[in-house]
Amino acid sequence: MVHAHQGSAGPQASWQPVKVLSPMNLPSASVAATRAIDLRYPRESWADYFVGWVPAGMILKMNLDNLAELIKSRARVDDRSNASDTAFELRLIGAVAFLECFFRDQWASIVNICPRLLNRLEERARQIRISPLALFELNTHPLRQLGSAVSEQFDFGTPRAINSAYKDLLGITPIGKRESTRLDRLLHDRNLLVHYGGVFRFQHKNPGFITSGSRRRYADSVIVTAPTALNVCTFMADLAQKTMKASAPAARHLTERMRVRLSREGRKAFDFLDAWV
Repeated sequence: MVHAHQGSAGPQASWQPVKVLSPMNLPSASVAATRAIDLRYPRESWADYFVGWVPAGMILKMNLDNLAELIKSRARVDDRSNASDTAFELRLIGAVAFLECFFRDQWASIVNICPRLLNRLEERARQIRISPLALFELNTHPLRQLGSAVSEQFDFGTPRAINSAYKDLLGITPIGKRESTRLDRLLHDRNLLVHYGGVFRFQHKNPGFITSGSRRRYADSVIVTAPTALNVCTFMADLAQKTMKASAPAARHLTERMRVRLSREGRKAFDFLDAWV
């Protein structure tokens, strides 16, 4: 049995079971695409609800810990802890990418566990479009990774976009005003490194997240030292843990209020939404 969203519109839209017995249930143009489909999904596991089968917080912590160790290791070479280094710049760029993935995957995992939360997005006029056939390409039951597919249609690249996505789904804004300002500046510095080689331009915010000395336009560059890169990792870890502590209880509360009955593995997955180990 495959679960799919029936086409009813408006706030009352709900999830209903649809039996897919054979390719005859699908449009003739799609029959060829179904021949390799195997509907015998593996036995349910709590890990099915997470991207890469690992909770978002655990993935981020592992990546940040690895980055921190690489930064410290590089700093010990020729005592470069207070010198700017391309290796530190690359670590910072990677850390920002990992943080964006965390916000997306945490949001996606919550929807994977409780797809009915998508009704809240419809109530807020969020448009969701997913090809039914695309869901068959997943390695697990479609509903267990539905949120992952939906999350690709949302922007998690700025504090404002992140807060908007979490607000519509859970009614929370995980990034506070001060944190939003710091993250905006960090993203700007990251873009300066990626797109302009770190050289200051007229459009560069002053000050940015990274404190530097001289900021002459088209002359000086962002200075990324080991302490700076480690400070970025710490800031991201704090922000991620705050998000988990806010999103996990909110998701659980909404699920209970909507009277959604989760499977045993689904309930177990809820316990890992705030895992940071």
